[in-house]
Amino acid sequence: MTRVQDVYPANRVSLREVGLRDGLQMVKTFPSTAAKQRWMREEHAAGVRHFEVGSFLPASTFPQFADVRDMIRTVAALPGAHGIALALNERGVNEALASGVAEVASVVSATEEHSQANARRSRDQAIANVKRLCELRDASSHKPIVNAAISMALGCSKQAGGPFSIAWPGKSHSNRGLERSRQ
Repeated sequence: MTRVQDVYPANRVSLREVGLRDGLQMVKTFPSTAAKQRWMREEHAAGVRHFEVGSFLPASTFPQFADVRDMIRTVAALPGAHGIALALNERGVNEALASGVAEVASVVSATEEHSQANARRSRDQAIANVKRLCELRDASSHKPIVNAAISMALGCSKQAGGPFSIAWPGKSHSNRGLERSRQ
């Protein structure tokens, strides 16, 4: 059994709390570190084991994630808990690797429009970023799980109707070094 299968058993649904990251991503006012740690501990007491704890984004732009390292330490101290943090560029990946987070998440938008609006880069650049994330992880002494999500896979908030192609047509996720992918 691999470490991924230990964390995400095939015969079980894994509930992931994303509020600490996705829920706080666009807010202007946000809870203190202590309040976020209390939030995580209370959900852990209720049985949640997987937590997206924050993002490695510039604190000047996203101050709600300036405490991501504290949140990683908090989740690591909870019995059976698994911490995930988002990293969208090489700087963020290096910080994630140095933090010891159990899993590093990245995102590729299904549409070019969303990719440009959300991350100011093309889908091809986002895919190259995921590949680089895997290369950096492989070269690191810390080997977190890597996952990549496809945002807007079922419809795009930036594109008015019509069909679109997903980011990885005909490509196997395993060929890119990913352990997990999600849509």
